[in-house]
Amino acid sequence: MPRDLLPAADSVSVFSCPHPLTAERHDFNVKAGLTVSEILDIVQPDPVLLMHAHVMIGAHVIPRGHWHLVRPKPGVSFTVRVVPQGGGDEKNPLATILTIAVVAAAFIAPPLLVSIAPQTFGATLFGTLTVAQAIGAGIGIVGSLAVSALVSPGSQSLGRLSGTDRADSPALSITGTRNTARPFRAVPRGLGRVRHFPPLGANSYTEIVGDDQYLRMLVSWGIGVQHFEPFKVGETLLSEFDEVEMETRRGFHSGQLTDRGAWDASTGAFPTPAVFGDRYEVSVAGTVDGESFEVGDSIVYHGLNDALSASGWDRNGDKPHSLFSDDVFEEALQV
Repeated sequence: MPRDLLPAADSVSVFSCPHPLTAERHDFNVKAGLTVSEILDIVQPDPVLLMHAHVMIGAHVIPRGHWHLVRPKPGVSFTVRVVPQGGGDEKNPLATILTIAVVAAAFIAPPLLVSIAPQTFGATLFGTLTVAQAIGAGIGIVGSLAVSALVSPGSQSLGRLSGTDRADSPALSITGTRNTARPFRAVPRGLGRVRHFPPLGANSYTEIVGDDQYLRMLVSWGIGVQHFEPFKVGETLLSEFDEVEMETRRGFHSGQLTDRGAWDASTGAFPTPAVFGDRYEVSVAGTVDGESFEVGDSIVYHGLNDALSASGWDRNGDKPHSLFSDDVFEEALQV
């Protein structure tokens, strides 16, 4: 059966850009059960180009060392991108040539000078070696200073380092910055532990109730299942502010969730064992690990923390955002 006509239930959807220098894209299905390495052999048989391939299954990056072990499940999306690497550091070829000349001179010149004038630099083996080493070090230091003075080092683009065309990228920030709207720009994806200033998902607005002023914001944490803590405003913990309410949605879709039925929160413990995507509906209200749950709430296990802790579960994570119950507008906000 042709690979692009396989039934969706028995296949893996492949989305690939197999060449680093073109935008050509190939979308097709392959039979489920193949390893990542076997699928890559179909996408890009050239082993040299394959060295620069990056693979994702859904929103998860697959490390190169696991390619021969991982077998994508039927119905998942398999994304491959071969990216160009190397170059772009704007090194000055003259500086490279001069540096090589200095290294060569520091290696060759000292023995010649010592052999020409042994009476000056010392006739003993120890004296000859010592003087030769001192001359070599002197040539290296003076030569390096001369090269730096003659050829200025190339400046590095901050935008290139951060993968954007902006010098104020959050990836490079070690001081305070702000949440900004970035319409039509790339959605961030956090890799590792970073300080994150999420872009706005909509225009912010304020409302005044009596003598109090409230700020309402919607931000995008990024692509994939991610965990963020602690939350701060500037350098101040969000928990230090009064009357702060926050809802977080990780973007689960129905295909990632497994309905496990009812959960009695009055037991004081979360349901275990749990796997990613397990969803329960609260049948009896209660408090677990400092979190209060009402009848009708749902909990979804995201797998980023222990299932015994509240930080491992999303409350109402599969439901639309809602404004707070005491909001003056009394409307639902759905995203």
